[in-house]
Amino acid sequence: MYGSTLSAARYFSYTNKSLNEVAQSIPKLTSSQTINVKNFKSLSLLTDYSNILHRRINITKRPGAIARKLGASAYFTEDGQRLFCTVLEFNNVEVIKKVIDEEKCLYINEIGFGWKHPRKVNKSLQGIYNSLNTSVKMKVISSRVKTPEALLEPGTLLKPSYFKTGAFVDVRGEIKGKGFQGVIKRWNFKMQPKSHGNTKTVRHRGAFGGNTEPARVFPGTKMAGRYGFKNTVRYNLEVLEADDELGTLVVKGSVPGEKGEFITLRDAIKIYH
Repeated sequence: MYGSTLSAARYFSYTNKSLNEVAQSIPKLTSSQTINVKNFKSLSLLTDYSNILHRRINITKRPGAIARKLGASAYFTEDGQRLFCTVLEFNNVEVIKKVIDEEKCLYINEIGFGWKHPRKVNKSLQGIYNSLNTSVKMKVISSRVKTPEALLEPGTLLKPSYFKTGAFVDVRGEIKGKGFQGVIKRWNFKMQPKSHGNTKTVRHRGAFGGNTEPARVFPGTKMAGRYGFKNTVRYNLEVLEADDELGTLVVKGSVPGEKGEFITLRDAIKIYH
């Protein structure tokens, strides 16, 4: 009951129809129709995608790009200031396809990086790349935009100057996997005292606080476990330098992932949205 009320509230926030008009437009379902999962999408009140671009803020105005991390370095400004920076590589970054779905307001560019020998992929992938009139790519990403006019044509090469010097970008990548780690490294817990009778529990988590009630450990409790190896985003990184001849882009700050990892770039969503 609460779910249907919430769905109706979301629907009324984007429509001018009265309650009676909306109630008459809702079809009456039989028991077999309500059980069939395939009918949920067609019978939902939220199948109107006209306002989805206004509700989602992580859709940029122009497509992003894909690059490869070369490593960290130091960048010196004209006034002698030393900045920590990361160097990214642009190698044959090409728009290979564009997808337009007016019903769901989907406007996507597929962008590939680098070049791979055709013998290293199966024949089905070779046929896909041949139909797109492009070379086999090492990595392909999808970048969504707000309007179909912002889509880039297939065959367009993206160079480092695609992001201007002084602009801000968001970088998404996969951070290094650290394996199974304790709570001190994983959650920045404080260590226990090393004296006064403490025996081999200096780096332990301590008690969970459970007793007869609640007689369980709550979900989401911070414990030891696998650390890293997940996607994360660094927001608002400044572009320090873009060199088309070398094919490198220098951004201020750290970028997730190790050397050689692929990362995705886009215009800073918190600034340019």
